[in-house]
Amino acid sequence: MTERNLEQDFDSLRADIDSLRKDLAQMSRAMTDLAAEKLAAAAEQARESVDKAGEKLGEAGAAARARARQGAADVEQRIEERPFASVAAAFGVGLLIGRVLSR
Repeated sequence: MTERNLEQDFDSLRADIDSLRKDLAQMSRAMTDLAAEKLAAAAEQARESVDKAGEKLGEAGAAARARARQGAADVEQRIEERPFASVAAAFGVGLLIGRVLSR
């Protein structure tokens, strides 16, 4: 009788171990799937952040180019308004640079 109980206990233990193995495999697959989903979401969020940063950088570059063009236009307009003063100022700056470089 004890042999029979022992065999039944071993069979029950084998069944429990097999069930545990299946449960662990299923849990492992679920955790892997969850990790993959979270990784994909994080990658998408990073892509969106990079895209937004690129857009902002492009906007800042366009604004800087516009300010530079406006500044060049302002300087050109002042030169056209006072050509002799502009030539005199350029001559004076040239003299100063020449003095500084000759030392």
